[in-house]
Amino acid sequence: MLSTLGGGVAMQVVLGATGGLGHWVVEKLLSQKGQVRVLVRTPSKLKQFSNVERLEVIEGDASRIDDVKRAIEGASHVYYCVNVPYPDWRLKAIPLLQTTITAAREKETKIVFPGNVYVYGHARSEFVGEAHPWATHTRKGELRIRMEQMLNDAWNSDKVPYTVVRFPDFYGPWVTNELYAPIFRNALLGKPITWYGKLDIPIEFAYIEDAAEALVMAGVGSSTNGESYNVPGAGASTPREWLQLVCSIAGTKANIRTVPKFMIALAGITNSMAREFYEMIYLKTERLILDGTKFKKKFGTIPATPYKDGIKETLDWFRDPSP
Repeated sequence: MLSTLGGGVAMQVVLGATGGLGHWVVEKLLSQKGQVRVLVRTPSKLKQFSNVERLEVIEGDASRIDDVKRAIEGASHVYYCVNVPYPDWRLKAIPLLQTTITAAREKETKIVFPGNVYVYGHARSEFVGEAHPWATHTRKGELRIRMEQMLNDAWNSDKVPYTVVRFPDFYGPWVTNELYAPIFRNALLGKPITWYGKLDIPIEFAYIEDAAEALVMAGVGSSTNGESYNVPGAGASTPREWLQLVCSIAGTKANIRTVPKFMIALAGITNSMAREFYEMIYLKTERLILDGTKFKKKFGTIPATPYKDGIKETLDWFRDPSP
């Protein structure tokens, strides 16, 4: 399904390889021909990879320009999978991306950037395509718009190549954030599962391996410079249906409970993560389903593991997480 990385595609670099998406991007790249390099602050935090003989590890920090330049020296692509915790977005998100853009400009390296739906704000159509207005109403949405504009400005002014691929929320092995990891852990134990938002609105989820595959497809694809693509999940579901499927496959009867919006607001008074999450709660109370027509037309397919298969793989991983 992926384009072969041989035949002229040089070294591929992944920033943020210790995170869930970064890990799977490395795996997808290693499954192809070619060399892969990662820049990490703590190499011991790297997870197990296949084909490690083609993996080069550089110790360094994505916030330091010299480290990023060293990492992308001789590379054709850099996958920007840097993960910044919500409370740190305001101070760190823009400078981190600018460091990579500056390095990529000097080293003539293409930036492959995983986007999200924050730029769109409230959905104005049944399916949200790339032409949907950027009408964010949140601070984090404004930051994401600035980041995409930075990439576009560098392309227009200095021909720094880039591609953006936007996704809904991720789930899957190595996705251990505070929203999705407890769902799978509690389902396996038969403990109550907590959902933040409404249970019966249309929603979609991106299986993390599918997202990594789509990112690599768009990154190494021809004629994708300066382009953005929306990649949906495996179809519209509802939180209730999806969570019930998790419990069914786990073989337990965990109760599903919801936390109303006002309770999240109250928690945000003293908890910075809850405060940041509250700003994005509209994504759990309103429909926003991506339109993948452009991606499918370009690449012929959209990686989309059926929910039952992705959930099973995720539960299996949470039963016995890889070291």
